[in-house]
Amino acid sequence: MNYFFNLIRDLKVKLYQRNKIIIDIIWSFLATIIVGVSALLIQTIIGVFFDVASIGFYSQVIAFYAILTSLGNFGIENSVLKHAAEFSENKHKLKQIYTSALILTAIPSLLIVVITAIIITYKTSIFSSLEVANGLLYCLPGVFFFSLNKNSNIFDSGLRNIKAYSIIRISRWLMIIILLIYFITYNYNFTYVFLSFSIVEFIIFIYFLISHFYFLSKISDYKWFKIHFRYGYTNFLASVISIFSSNLLILISGYYLTKLELGIISFIMTFTISFIVLSSTIQINFNPIFAKKWATNEIQEINILIKKIFKNTLPLFIPVLFFGSIIYYVYVVVFMPVEFKSTFALFFIIFLGQGMFFLFSWPSTMLFLAGYIKQNLIRNIILIILNVSMSFCFINLFGINGVVISSILISVSSIIITYYFIKKYLKLDILNLIKSRKNNV
Repeated sequence: MNYFFNLIRDLKVKLYQRNKIIIDIIWSFLATIIVGVSALLIQTIIGVFFDVASIGFYSQVIAFYAILTSLGNFGIENSVLKHAAEFSENKHKLKQIYTSALILTAIPSLLIVVITAIIITYKTSIFSSLEVANGLLYCLPGVFFFSLNKNSNIFDSGLRNIKAYSIIRISRWLMIIILLIYFITYNYNFTYVFLSFSIVEFIIFIYFLISHFYFLSKISDYKWFKIHFRYGYTNFLASVISIFSSNLLILISGYYLTKLELGIISFIMTFTISFIVLSSTIQINFNPIFAKKWATNEIQEINILIKKIFKNTLPLFIPVLFFGSIIYYVYVVVFMPVEFKSTFALFFIIFLGQGMFFLFSWPSTMLFLAGYIKQNLIRNIILIILNVSMSFCFINLFGINGVVISSILISVSSIIITYYFIKKYLKLDILNLIKSRKNNV
């Protein structure tokens, strides 16, 4: 009889876990779609109500904003994700993990804001234009609060509370759009667009103080400061380099292309990233599962999971490429200014490169989640050297066409180097798992 009841109980647990995974994927997929569409909508609104050059200014400011936020967080969000996933059943440790992370992050984030404000005030020439410097100034309060909010949001992800994690992502961008429409309606200056980010991050910060109040506690175990700091500074460069790499083409383009060309490239990059949402959805759900299974040495389960993911995602590449191209053509004809009418060839090649990158790059977080921090840092340093070299070389030589060439080469080199490091240190052969994905799944 006991055997029968245990069998029923185990079946219920498995059904619950399977349903939760499906629900989590739906939530994260929905959030990523809304985030992608929102980013695209913001640039469309800017292009229509201001001009194409303003799209380029906006993209450069947001690229700097993302890098400064990564600097301000000091890589501590990676520690929060890893340890929240590992100790998800230990309430006391979770409180210490969360509270210590917030306290520790407040220091570097405040320093980054102060240093950036000084640079903007006295060294404006370091930026590609005065408009970029002024826009970034309005974002600085957001840098501080977003650095803290990253810990809170990734804390939910580590606990596999993907619904809460996704709702915050959705709310962030919807509030930014609402504020953008408000500023346009009442004829505010273009730079007020960037104030939206600071206002929204402050609202989210207050929300987290309320919703995560249970996890705020007096520090009784000071070792977590040391753990976060050690994990943070070893992940710090890797995190910054990763963010820098993803914004590299936009940043370098701002110094070489015309304002019109920068606006066009910025929109194309946003469109491709907005449309290819599959990779980030996979990564959001895969990260906490991998961290926990790696900690318990469930290597076979990890192999099976990776094969399942590729088995389900690879067949989508060609359809996504086809329908994405059609949607881009229709979108620019209907909604965008006349300058975008002849950009289809540029879009298709960049879309091809970004499509390959997003389809195959989601395992890139495995190294740091497995604890191979220095190896992940070396991987990122190699990638940034290659990416910067290729971007400067090809954009300088070929202008806007150099952006297209760089995009393809960066995508391919990133995938090859990442897979090499995973095979070398984790002993997981991703390419072999892709080839054998139809077997034993």
